[in-house]
Amino acid sequence: MDSDQKISQSIKENSPGAEEITIMIMGNIGRIRSFTVSRRILLWVLLSLFFYIILSLFIINRFIDIRSRYKTIANKQKEIEEKYDGMEKDLLSAQQHAANLESYFKKMEGKNTGSETQASVQNSPSQDRETGSTPGTGSDVTSKFVDIEGLNIRKVDSGVVIDFKLVNMNSGEKAMEGYMHILVSDRNNNFPSVWNAPSRDVKNGIPSEFRSGEHFVIQRFKQYHREFMSDNSTETPSNIIILAYDMSGNLIIKKVVRNVS
Repeated sequence: MDSDQKISQSIKENSPGAEEITIMIMGNIGRIRSFTVSRRILLWVLLSLFFYIILSLFIINRFIDIRSRYKTIANKQKEIEEKYDGMEKDLLSAQQHAANLESYFKKMEGKNTGSETQASVQNSPSQDRETGSTPGTGSDVTSKFVDIEGLNIRKVDSGVVIDFKLVNMNSGEKAMEGYMHILVSDRNNNFPSVWNAPSRDVKNGIPSEFRSGEHFVIQRFKQYHREFMSDNSTETPSNIIILAYDMSGNLIIKKVVRNVS
């Protein structure tokens, strides 16, 4: 009796259906289909499906994060490219403007040089013999601080017109400040006040007070244009003296042009 119970218990433990699951599927017409699946296989399938879902969610989340970062970087790159294009256009415009200014200055310097040469030719030897003096610049004074460029003196019917630039020789590093005098005399070296305002008191071609001249402050250069006309009480302008003083009264530039009329 004891042996029969042991055999029955052994048969139940070793029964093939203990490690399997039977799945039954009922059709529409009452047919039933069934199949068995191992518990271990089903467990592995469920675990694999679970880890697959977790991994898929992680990958999708990572993809969304990377895509968002890429959009942000792309937008910033687009903004930088637009700013760069604008700066490049501004740079090209500035270069074109600088080229136009340089061309204009070269053209003006060429005109001033040509006009100055023409004025020198007009002072002929016969005229020099009549006045008994030699044309030229006279006793000029040069300086390392300022210089006169593009001096152009033109004779007109009733006087002379003068144009020049007072140039800062320090290349614009330091502004130059002082007083400018443009003195005009006739053939007899008289300095009529009508031509020499505000430098009215002139003795031997030198103003008595250097501060009576025109105050100037130049960073690079300053353009001067003056017209000296004669009337019934004055003769035609003949000699021109250009003087520049610093703020302490030191003569820093002197330019003398004789026999301009």
